[in-house]
Amino acid sequence: MQTSLEPPKWSRGKFQDQLSNEARALWKAQGGSDAAWGLWSKPIPVGAEELGGWEKPPKPIPAFELADLSGKTWRLKELAGKKLLINVWATWCGPCQAEMPHLQKFYESIKDRSDLQLLTFNVDEELGLVGPYIKERGYTFQVLPAFSTVVSLLDGYAIPQNWVIDEKGV
Repeated sequence: MQTSLEPPKWSRGKFQDQLSNEARALWKAQGGSDAAWGLWSKPIPVGAEELGGWEKPPKPIPAFELADLSGKTWRLKELAGKKLLINVWATWCGPCQAEMPHLQKFYESIKDRSDLQLLTFNVDEELGLVGPYIKERGYTFQVLPAFSTVVSLLDGYAIPQNWVIDEKGV
């Protein structure tokens, strides 16, 4: 949609974007929420040359306190001294689904290390979908429901994202 060659057409006093209308209808038919559509369909900022790649974060990660799916509370301050990889994902995201087996493999290789921690921040609005999704696929890494944390940190976001945080919390 972001690279459409046809601009919206003027009709009945307002612009009509047929491509966006069809995409939104498909989104809704597949169970997507209005809030997630608003985040996903947000225009790419002017000057953004590519999607992906390494970027300097616009602001530091806030001190979070989030419970994982088993009820354990994770606090950024308690992870001081560890390097963190935080993956941001959702069950409805195709690229996220493709990335998850790789995250599991990575988690298996580092789960016993004391200097490194993998956390995943899930941004699904329907939390009831997340536990069964993880269980059906046999994933054992930590999943923290974090929709509001992620939204408050970023003005808009694309997923999946991977955040690397050093042992000083930067």
